[in-house]
Amino acid sequence: MKTRKRLEAGLGELAALDPRMGELWERAGTPGPRARPPGFTTLLRVIVGQQLSTHAAAAIWKRMEVAGITKDPAAFIVQDDEDLRAHGLSRQKVVYGRGLAEAVVSGGLKLDALRKQDDETAIAALVELKGIGR
Repeated sequence: MKTRKRLEAGLGELAALDPRMGELWERAGTPGPRARPPGFTTLLRVIVGQQLSTHAAAAIWKRMEVAGITKDPAAFIVQDDEDLRAHGLSRQKVVYGRGLAEAVVSGGLKLDALRKQDDETAIAALVELKGIGR
């Protein structure tokens, strides 16, 4: 959810369905929005963080940032698999990251176009890539 208004609307719907959620919302308050900028970096970060603790994912991400491979898909592609594994990526995440980077570089995934598409069309394009789910 990108805005406080949308968060509160969603929480209101949950509270209507389950009064316990309403009680929790009342006690904890509305969390802040957690939006990340669109693009390769955010998608790669999602892949890196899947099924890992936030601490482990942050450590791997930091090593990748130092290596300069988090912002430019072409820089990611030129790394060999063992170099990517040395940063802490699993074999599967190397495959997923490489697939994302290659799709962006080849033009198979047009990131600018995703922002202009309705949610379902954008989701359909993204889930074509291994490692990115709904």
